Amino acid sequence: MNTYHQHFDYQFEQKTISTSLGFIFNFVEMEKFRLYGGAGMVVNFSSYPVNAYKTRMIDYNTEYSVFPLRFRKTWPSGRLQAGMIFHNRVELNFNTTLGGSFSNDKATSENGSKIFIRLGYCL
Repeated sequence: MNTYHQHFDYQFEQKTISTSLGFIFNFVEMEKFRLYGGAGMVVNFSSYPVNAYKTRMIDYNTEYSVFPLRFRKTWPSGRLQAGMIFHNRVELNFNTTLGGSFSNDKATSENGSKIFIRLGYCL
């Protein structure tokens, strides 16, 4: 019985520039308190200077390259946000990214929403 071990090596680098268009609406605007919400659309432009996948059979000392995964160069996503500002200094912000994935492959896709919570203070 022949046995062998495989070694997998995947190198990946992604560079992305994004442009967005959105709006914010103040639902409540008082002197020391503001409640706002907004939505937007993001278009991402990506390049992948490093995208190499190699497999090496250790016992047979052979190496071969597999076609790299294919990624989108342009991909859209959306954003929703809501927040509160207290005393024009403290901001609590909730935002989510909707959809948007740079890959069509289900194994590498990050399609789905992500939720971010931010607490900030302005000096």
